[in-house]
Amino acid sequence: MTANTVMPVPHQDHHYYIEEGFRKGNRHRIQEIYDRFLGQLKGWMKNNQGTIKDAEDVFQYSMMVLTISAGKEGFCLNCPLGAFLFVIWKHHWRDRLRGRLKLQELQFTILAQYEQDIHLAEPLAERAHSEAICFQLLDKTFLELSATCRQLLELDKQSKPVEEIAQTLNMSNRNTVYRRKFACIERWRSLIHREPDFDHCKNMTQ
Repeated sequence: MTANTVMPVPHQDHHYYIEEGFRKGNRHRIQEIYDRFLGQLKGWMKNNQGTIKDAEDVFQYSMMVLTISAGKEGFCLNCPLGAFLFVIWKHHWRDRLRGRLKLQELQFTILAQYEQDIHLAEPLAERAHSEAICFQLLDKTFLELSATCRQLLELDKQSKPVEEIAQTLNMSNRNTVYRRKFACIERWRSLIHREPDFDHCKNMTQ
């Protein structure tokens, strides 16, 4: 971190929902998210070609994104939770409608209560949305690898010694493990690059 780095200032919702709800497992906080925001989404979706079922699906997606974000070290909610969720709803619903070729008449108006905070929510939520899509893409393409590749990469992720990996997978020596690992990663990369949502993975950093 450089001397000029400006740390985000946590919004009060960060402690209330992220720390208490997700990181400490307070179920009442999580239920409050449904109680407070699902109705907002249903109303917004009615004006944007969505049904109640669509709204429920989009909301579940936004909760998945929020869960992933809350689990990341360093994630800081610097805007109201509702503004963050709204940006997730907007981007996810746009992606789904793009697949249905129904973008012509979308309103995508900002819910009034979030107009002043949308500039804070946009970059944070857009990144969270892209990361969630990328994680889903990584999972999907990982399952397309051979069983040997999946097992090798899982063992490598667990930091198993190379000799142990070779023995487990009946490989002759360390060099064979390294060659197979490289080939598996290249195969995985090629599968990811073929996916239409690959752009969401381009700018992800560790």
